[in-house]
Amino acid sequence: MKIVRTLLITAIAAAAVLVGAASPAAARDAVTFRTGQLLQFDQVAGNPSSKDRAAQRVRNAQWQFGGGQFVFHTTDVRTDLYPLAGSYTVDGNTVRFSASRTATFTTGSAYAEISGELDATTGRLSFRWLSSAGNGAVVNGTAFTGASSSGYTGVVTVS
Repeated sequence: MKIVRTLLITAIAAAAVLVGAASPAAARDAVTFRTGQLLQFDQVAGNPSSKDRAAQRVRNAQWQFGGGQFVFHTTDVRTDLYPLAGSYTVDGNTVRFSASRTATFTTGSAYAEISGELDATTGRLSFRWLSSAGNGAVVNGTAFTGASSSGYTGVVTVS
């Protein structure tokens, strides 16, 4: 846990550069955490058969913080949609983050976002992860459409 707190403090110091509270050198190197334990994982939307695969993606996740930028990496996902990139802010011992991305293709689009908080005192990260996709086409005068969405909330430890 001591290593996690040290890395969290480094991430917080990097974020402090954004408000002029630390040197620019602190923001050059990104700090990447891996999911340690999946403490809680709930599905709030979508097909229940997708939950186990989504939980595995969270177990394989990397949470990267540096220079005010947050990036969420994981495995077994669309490469045109992931990794998700966004930003983070620091308030005391709490790092708040959000990231999203949209992909468009010939017949539709897909969207994913993740947001949450990292508690520097406990090494626990809580998140909300949403994704959706939709498409449509007309073939020989017949319209075809499809849409899906999923949503998850959870808590993990990071290391």
